[in-house]
Amino acid sequence: MNVIDHEMNIAEATNATRIHHQWFPDQIRLERGLNGDTIDLLETKGHTIKSSFAMGSTQSVMYKKGQFHGASDPRKPGALTLGY
Repeated sequence: MNVIDHEMNIAEATNATRIHHQWFPDQIRLERGLNGDTIDLLETKGHTIKSSFAMGSTQSVMYKKGQFHGASDPRKPGALTLGY
């Protein structure tokens, strides 16, 4: 989503702070690093916020203009991203 909607490269998108919401439990889960003002606004709107150090790990490959670009998630040291 960050690559398509916000024109980030694959490494920027992989490194971005993650946010997750689902119906149950009714809470917004987010990684540390989101702007405090944004968190305050969400709580003002009645959202319950739960923060954590990390949510998952992705190894991402993107094909653009005839080239593969890969990004290993820093949340999992030693991870390897390959594209063929």
